[in-house]
Amino acid sequence: MARQTDPTIRTERLTLRPAGPSDVEALHALWTEPDVRRYLWDDLVIPRSRAAEAVKRSTSDWEARRYGIWAVHPAAGEPLIGFCGYRLAEWRDAPELLFGFTRRVWGQGYATEAALAALDYIFGTLRLAEVVAATDEVNSA
Repeated sequence: MARQTDPTIRTERLTLRPAGPSDVEALHALWTEPDVRRYLWDDLVIPRSRAAEAVKRSTSDWEARRYGIWAVHPAAGEPLIGFCGYRLAEWRDAPELLFGFTRRVWGQGYATEAALAALDYIFGTLRLAEVVAATDEVNSA
């Protein structure tokens, strides 16, 4: 199997590129938004250092597993509006799908578009057999 060197994904409206150190500030701002953190960090306001640690872990995952977290931008190159991607699940030996978007873009289908692109990558490009996901029961969206 040929090794993909650039796991950047472009959809009709979005660009997903592996998150890196230059994304820490924007991801920290996203991950501390009240409506995002209540489902992602159990409503904990994480310090910037924890966001940096998550990005560093994702970079290691990209190197070791060929999957990690993408920073998600509108295709027009506007600032980050969300993240989507994978980490190794804590309860199963499989990638766990994660995503979150700033509240100002909710209801526009970006999460679905990014998640479908991420699933296509994991099943189509990497040809993995399984992905897991979980959500808080109260997160009806």
